[in-house]
Amino acid sequence: MKFILARTHHNKRAKRHIVTKSSDLNYLMTLVDLIKSPEYDYEIYSGNWKLLYRSNYKDKMHLIKDDE
Repeated sequence: MKFILARTHHNKRAKRHIVTKSSDLNYLMTLVDLIKSPEYDYEIYSGNWKLLYRSNYKDKMHLIKDDE
């Protein structure tokens, strides 16, 4: 399964930008820790754009709970 790492600026009109795609979820999570910037929020999506993890500058990546 492919995962997508995207970032969004804190501005409320900001658009989401794809940083990279990978099949290794751990690689994407460590990459976020390396490139974190106070201006951006980072999110990891599954290949069909379902949100899996979210992080802002103050937090580590945290899992988004399903309501199923």
